[in-house]
Amino acid sequence: MGVQGQNSIATSLGIAIWEDLQLSKLKLYFIFILRNIGLRKFADKVQFLMKTAQHSSENAQFIRERPFFALPPQHLVFDANHSVNWSDYYETGKRQAKFLANTYLQYRSTGNKARILEWGVGPSLILRHMRENLEDLEVELFGSDYNAESIKWCQKNLQGIAFVQNKLLPPTSFADSEFDFVYAISVFTHLSEHSQLAWFSEIPRILCDDGIFVFTTQGQSYRDLLTLRERSSFDQHQLVVRSSDCEGKKLYSTFASRRCVENLMSRFDMRVLSWTPGPDSGFSQDLWILKKSYLNHR
Repeated sequence: MGVQGQNSIATSLGIAIWEDLQLSKLKLYFIFILRNIGLRKFADKVQFLMKTAQHSSENAQFIRERPFFALPPQHLVFDANHSVNWSDYYETGKRQAKFLANTYLQYRSTGNKARILEWGVGPSLILRHMRENLEDLEVELFGSDYNAESIKWCQKNLQGIAFVQNKLLPPTSFADSEFDFVYAISVFTHLSEHSQLAWFSEIPRILCDDGIFVFTTQGQSYRDLLTLRERSSFDQHQLVVRSSDCEGKKLYSTFASRRCVENLMSRFDMRVLSWTPGPDSGFSQDLWILKKSYLNHR
């Protein structure tokens, strides 16, 4: 797919995501109030139960139509993707896998082999669909996550992919220069500044020269969802942290301006190829595409 076609997909996705963001404004302010009175976790559990009941009929239909498609426990999908809709899990995963595969094909170096890692794989929304979009390459797929239950489910149910548990902080068990492509969708969005700096150091270590790193952050499109105090920090290019749970969990959420992210990764051995603000990126979040270049070592 050409750049124009890929941009068209991103734009179409972006319009839908932007509409969802506008509907989310009131919800996020409500969540802010719940967090301050100590009920955020309780509200999240209630929302999980309500969504499970809401989608029970269409989920049953999905299972009838795709009986051999392995489905993770619903609480794992909700924790990772805030959804319990199997059609959404399936279609979103396929769409994002295609987008990321095309991004890699656009920026990669020559060669017919690729070792690919999804860091923060969760219950494999995306990675399980990656190979079908890279049929012309000899692909080795890896997924890592600090959630032991997600990794165990993936290891048991998804063949042809190596799944490894990592810790909240690096180092990982991967060798130096092991991967051609690493991507992380909505992972930095749940990590503190200390942890982000640690991973901005680790990712270049495990990437080969000319390797590609793609990740997302919650940027300018989320600014209007912040409180006045949080906006002030955001506008001063400080990392904004909302913590209703432990670091790494869904309810630990961070927001960062473009300059904030650039400042965090400025000391590390990566070059920014592209930055696209959400939702124009095809995700609700800002999309960053980086390359590790051997020229930086000379």
